[in-house]
Amino acid sequence: MFSIFARIYSTWVGILMIAGLALFIAVTLVNDFRFKRFSDPLLSATAQFVQQGYQRQDTDERRQAWLELVSTLTGTNWHSTVGRLQRAQFSDVDWVGETVAYAHPLDNRQALNVSISDWEHLATGLGLLVTNELSLVPAAQREQRLAELNASLDIDIERLGWRNEGLGFVLERDLDNGQVVVDRNNALKVFFVYVPAGSEQALRLGPLQEFVWLTPNLTLLILVGFLCVTALALWRVMQPLQHRLTLMNQAIDTIADTGEAPDLSQPQNDALTEMWHHIQSMAERLIQLAEQSQQLNQAVSHDLKTPLARMQFALAMLDPDAPLTKQLQGDVRELNQLIDELLLYHQLSQKHAGAGTHTEAVYCFVSNELSELVKRMQPGNGHIERVLADINRAGIDAHHWRRLCRNLISNALQYGRGQTRVTLSARPPHLVLTVEDDGPGFRDMSLDHAIKPFVRGDKARNLSHNGHGMGLTLVATLVRHYRGELTLGRSPLGGAAVTVSLPVLNDRTMVAP
Repeated sequence: MFSIFARIYSTWVGILMIAGLALFIAVTLVNDFRFKRFSDPLLSATAQFVQQGYQRQDTDERRQAWLELVSTLTGTNWHSTVGRLQRAQFSDVDWVGETVAYAHPLDNRQALNVSISDWEHLATGLGLLVTNELSLVPAAQREQRLAELNASLDIDIERLGWRNEGLGFVLERDLDNGQVVVDRNNALKVFFVYVPAGSEQALRLGPLQEFVWLTPNLTLLILVGFLCVTALALWRVMQPLQHRLTLMNQAIDTIADTGEAPDLSQPQNDALTEMWHHIQSMAERLIQLAEQSQQLNQAVSHDLKTPLARMQFALAMLDPDAPLTKQLQGDVRELNQLIDELLLYHQLSQKHAGAGTHTEAVYCFVSNELSELVKRMQPGNGHIERVLADINRAGIDAHHWRRLCRNLISNALQYGRGQTRVTLSARPPHLVLTVEDDGPGFRDMSLDHAIKPFVRGDKARNLSHNGHGMGLTLVATLVRHYRGELTLGRSPLGGAAVTVSLPVLNDRTMVAP
């Protein structure tokens, strides 16, 4: 089976590698999109102020000086390039290193370009650019201008007194000295930028979100995706194997039911195919051996009929009252009974179980047949009690029914102490026959042991009157032939109780009330 497991492992590893690659690509694409959304507010707001300041300059020297000043404030390198740009563009997005290249339209002929990696420095530069923008308007109009900036930018900007912000001694000291400070909240992964704006006043930008590549939602998405991919990979690996094993089980059931080994095509030449070939070869050998055994037993049983007939004819010419003649006649009758039971046993064994329930126009008047049989088998020193339901007919062969009833009653008479009870009832679709006696019972014998052919011994209850060991075997074979059930138990009479349940009643069966 090594090749099967090797193929399973290799397929599993291959699927997981492909799934891992697909998951990595998906996470990369998702985080690229998230990083762009993270960086867009800061970059677009800063680029707008840089563009406006650039356009306010009247010479190339002043424009270049402005870009150098902005680069110093934001901690990066802003520069202009020739080329018309319709809208802002991102390039070289690296969410792992948190860097990105950004291009923003400058005028009809140029574009602003910048590469960002220090986002906190960029935010402090943005705060200074906002302060510069407010300084360009009269003091009376600054609140209105601040409101306009709040409406146009995706960043919250507010003028407030920093003494009430709880910034701590160091940050308050820096603000008091006119320095821009950053207040970071590591728990929430956000930060605020405070830009001094007069006496104990500051412009607060934020909250500005830090970039976190593995958020709870993304973690859940990765986990669910991994489980789904794992389940899909497991199904993909195991489904063909399960399908082949199912076909093999069905083929084995066919062998058991019909005695024929089907040709099960296996598309792959592996250990599973080799195992099926061994099973098929073994089944064919067993079927051949069973057929040869049945043919041999049938031939022997049939050939014994001729000498037994000659022996019966010779015994009929002897003195019928001689003890030896009576003993020989009894032995010949026992041999004939054994041969008949062997022939019937092999005949039923060759047929598919349950075939008797589907035979057309096969039925038996079970109540009448059983009643007549009990009358003929009434012992001289005992009594057979009858409790028989008036069942018109059932779907069972009359010869099979008589043989089954005779063997059970003979067993009860042989091992009982004189009291026997025969009960026939209908529990549609089942016909139930119970034969009880007041003998020693089956003791601790199991059903599997009791129905073995030719089982004999002191502890064995054998259904043949003379104990040749085929009686209960034949009863079990008849019950199996009609898909019935045979049970051994203890009778209220003190002895054995043998119950046979046969599903042979149908809509046409008439049971008297």
